[in-house]
Amino acid sequence: RQHGKLAESMLDPGVVTHEKTLTTYAVTGLLELAKLGLDDACRFSMSRFAELLDNAIKMPIVISTNRQKLAIYSAHFAWKDQNYDLAFGRLREALQIRPEDPMPLFLRSEWKIARQDTDGARRALAAAEAVARSSPHDYSTIIARVRALISERTVGTPN
Repeated sequence: RQHGKLAESMLDPGVVTHEKTLTTYAVTGLLELAKLGLDDACRFSMSRFAELLDNAIKMPIVISTNRQKLAIYSAHFAWKDQNYDLAFGRLREALQIRPEDPMPLFLRSEWKIARQDTDGARRALAAAEAVARSSPHDYSTIIARVRALISERTVGTPN
């Protein structure tokens, strides 16, 4: 990495397939690089990195939360690349991996808002709230934030 840029040769999408199982250490490295890329702190080929993430998701992974995190980051990269259908598809995959986690649904709701689909946002939020009710975690802050975003979008707009 030089001056905040990672050479394309460093992002060989096949590199993850050399191992039988993707370790937590490898997943952590991918997630950190994903964060840097999404925050524009490190520049690299988004399409090559997305392919690397896709290969990683297909690998055997010991901890299901790691697979879900990779799917969510893959969704973020698709979103950033304005490939909205793929982004929403990756969120569906993340939810299938861990249906007890409402975070992909909250993110879906926020992205539906950004795409001017308030009805879709409401449906995603309702689904997220239903999942959140069964969770030991407190999602009230996220729920309130997404409700406020939906309210901002619907004020003054005809139904």
